[in-house]
Amino acid sequence: MLVDLSSKHSQFWDQLHKLKSPLIAVTNGREGAHILINDKQYYSPILNTHAVDETGAGDSFGSGFVAGLIYSQDPKDALFWGIKNSASVVSFLGAKTGLLTLKQIKR
Repeated sequence: MLVDLSSKHSQFWDQLHKLKSPLIAVTNGREGAHILINDKQYYSPILNTHAVDETGAGDSFGSGFVAGLIYSQDPKDALFWGIKNSASVVSFLGAKTGLLTLKQIKR
């Protein structure tokens, strides 16, 4: 389940735990992203990059995150892959320019 949040909610994580989903990823714009996997929560801030256009930020996070799960099978690596892919996309105009290749994302 990928969820996009635009504001903080005090009971949000409690509600997510109740879903009993094995994996939840939450993006929160400039606040970074969180994942909840097997009752462990991980957080990553955004990378320090100049954002030109935020179109596609969430989608590029999602694709990088899923690729990270497939290739590395480590949720912390997958979270970073999502953050890195998203940071690259927002530094260009449009939703597709800046998508990283596997070779680029592994650097």
